Order: sequence, then structure tokens, then C-alpha cells
Amino acid sequence: MLGIQKKIDINDIIGISLFLLVFSIKLNSYAIIFTVIYIIYYIKKNSVPLKYRDYSQSIFLMYFFFMLISLMWTHDVQLGLKGLEKSFSLFLFPCLFLFFDLKVNLKKIFSYVVFGALSGFLFCLLYAYWTAYVTADIWTPFRYFNFTKSIGIHPGYLSIYLLISFIFLIEEFFKTTLKRPKYIYGFLCLMCSLSILYIGTKSVFFLLMSIYLFYIIRKATNKRKLIKFIFIFAIVVATLAFLFYNISYGFRTRVFFLLNGRYHNLGERYFIYEGMISIIKDNPLVRLIGLGVGGSQSFLMNYYAVNDLKIHLAKKLATHNIFFKAYLEQGVLGLFFLFSLFQGLRMKYFYKDISYFLFSFVFLSFGLIEHFLDLQHGVVFFSVINVLYYKKNNGL
Repeated sequence: MLGIQKKIDINDIIGISLFLLVFSIKLNSYAIIFTVIYIIYYIKKNSVPLKYRDYSQSIFLMYFFFMLISLMWTHDVQLGLKGLEKSFSLFLFPCLFLFFDLKVNLKKIFSYVVFGALSGFLFCLLYAYWTAYVTADIWTPFRYFNFTKSIGIHPGYLSIYLLISFIFLIEEFFKTTLKRPKYIYGFLCLMCSLSILYIGTKSVFFLLMSIYLFYIIRKATNKRKLIKFIFIFAIVVATLAFLFYNISYGFRTRVFFLLNGRYHNLGERYFIYEGMISIIKDNPLVRLIGLGVGGSQSFLMNYYAVNDLKIHLAKKLATHNIFFKAYLEQGVLGLFFLFSLFQGLRMKYFYKDISYFLFSFVFLSFGLIEHFLDLQHGVVFFSVINVLYYKKNNGL
């Protein structure tokens, strides 16, 4: 898919940076710094003109700027500065990609993302089998959080990379008319789906099923065909679920605990959300200006202590919801500017570029249960791909 290139260009640099995001946070940090320096060098060397077409370009910067302003009234300056550092990608990449006339090939960049996500999963699988063989323990290496520990990534984020790869691949599958590429894209779609199933991240699995159903409904030409597709889809899902329940330890245990109401992450999040609602009720000003960037964590820790939530206190659990966090820290305006980052959900993109629409839908849904804007694995990937999709669709 990557093809043979005589010369590495800007697309390769961006793609390699995203590839390293899967395998190493430290290497990726250096790769991002190198990428930014390279882009600045490229802009200067080629005299790339500055372009400002309309206010919509600036909307991508507003959430970060409002976070920066809220530092003035934050309850924890140290955490606030750390929060700005983590979210700096929300400012950096829109500035580079939207305000300069850089020629970027999104398809080429995605080839690195697909390769990184699938090779990351394969490495985790082989490493887990090797560890099981060496330790004579066939269970521990395959546990949900242990499975991706070898590459230092949360299993949920690897699953998200696989899902975004799947969205790109399935669109390419339907676009191409050539037989051989269609088989390749179809095979890679299947590999992404099976990898997500094996890892066992429930939220991403449900999103994958939703996307499959979406394409079934979209491609069905009549009611009879729709019923037929949905019936086949139900059989396939049931078969795969049965198989992976028996061969994937992570998938099996997470389904088991979910059905028995004993899976701790659900309970943890319930008390976190309950705590955030309590903080909002007790602090009316939160609704207007928020607690300031980084302020939510100290209030949550206090709530855990008062309500004797020892596990939450020991783990220092954060909001696990980007929208709750934006409302808590920047008030209603912060929440508005956060929603404005999901430009792909506008109806014009539903008809113009369904991949961009689905990308935004996936991350908005993921943001309901994860604070991905606080983690490099989430914020870098989201901010880069988000602005590149927008650039592609608006001719910037």
C-alpha cells in the first residue's frame, strides 16, 4: 500500500509520526517535534503562502484559546499548565495545516495509519503468545490491559486506530472498481474488524457494528435487500461473537463481567459522572466560566475523599468524558467551542465525505467515555486527522 518512494516527502513524515504513535510515546514525541520542525522548514524553503479564507479556519483554535484564557481563574495553575501542554496539538496542527497552502495526500498518510494499527495488533498478539510460552501462563498476557502493554498503549486507543483505519479502508473498498485492490481492501477491513473483536474494547466494538449497519442500510437498494443484508449481518456477528468469546480472553472476560454487572469500569465511570454533576450543582459559576483549565481534577479528588471512594482516590481517576470536562473547566462557552471541533458532523459532509462524518462521529462517541484530549495517543491523532479531513474537503 505504501508504494516505493525515491524521496521522502511531507506525507511520509506525517505518516511515520502517526505510525510511531502506536508503538512508542517517547519516540512519537521526538517524531512530532521533528515533524513540526520539518514542516516549518518546508514552508520557509518553498515560500508556502499564508492563506486565510474564512472564519471557519479559526474555529479550530477557539477551544484551545479559551482553555488558555481560563488559566487566569483556574484553581490549580500547575495542573492547568500541564493541561495546556497536553492539548497544544489542538493549536499547533490547525495553524500549520489550515493557514498554510501545504499539499497533503491524506490517502498516503492513512496507509501509514493502517499499517501501524494492524502491525501494532500483530506485535501484541505475538508478544502475548511468546510471554505465555515463556511464563507457562496462558491467561495473564491476554488480559485486556496486559495485551497491549508491550507497546505502551491503552487497548481502547489501539482499537480506535483500527476503527478509523477500517473507515478509510471500507470507503476505498467501495470506491475502487479494480478487482485486485478490492480484494486487498476487503481483506484489510476484515483484519481490522477481527483485531477490534479480539482486543475486546466494548465501546469500539459497538461503534464498529454501528458502522457496518450504516453501510448495509446505505448500500441496500430496496427493502427486501435490506432485510436480507441485516439477516446475514446478524448471523455473521453471532458467529464471530461466539468464536471470539471462546478464543479471545480479553473479549470473553469483558462480555462476562458486563453481563453480570461486575465490570468495574462501568461502576467507576458512574461515580465519576455523579461527582461531576455534584460539583456543577455546588458551584453555580461553573456553568458560566468553569473552574479553569486543570481545575476539575482537584475538585474530583476532593469529592472522592468526601464520599470515601478509595479506589477512585488511589487511581486519581480523571473525568473520562471530554464534554463534562470542558463544561466543568470552561463553562458553557468552552463546551460550545469543543463541539465546534467536530466539524465533520455537519450535514454537508455526510453527503460530501462520509469518511470525515464517521471519523467525527467515532471520536465524539469515544469522548463520552474517555478523556482522549488529555492523552497524546488521543489528542495528536485526532487533531492531525481532523484538520487534514477539513483541509481536504474545503480546498484549503
